Amino acid sequence: MPDFKHWAKRSPSQRAYHFAEEHAKNWAAADSDVKQITAFISSYGMSVVETHAARRTITVSGTVAQMNRAFNVDLKMYEAPLPKSGRRSVSLT
Repeated sequence: MPDFKHWAKRSPSQRAYHFAEEHAKNWAAADSDVKQITAFISSYGMSVVETHAARRTITVSGTVAQMNRAFNVDLKMYEAPLPKSGRRSVSLT
């Protein structure tokens, strides 16, 4: 796909716009890739909530323990005070 510089050099009347179907046809994730990722997610006991090949996104649901094992991470909960604005701290998980 063209980068920002490509589009910045062209006026709106010179730009080609794609319909969603055309975009999906040209740039969507391959079905085989989606199936492979879905199988990976399932193998760790997580579930696929939504897949959107054209956006190249897969929404997944699972526990922290499942995510840690699947993605080799160590998710934790952190708290940090916000600036002096009278608001409470924020939790990031």
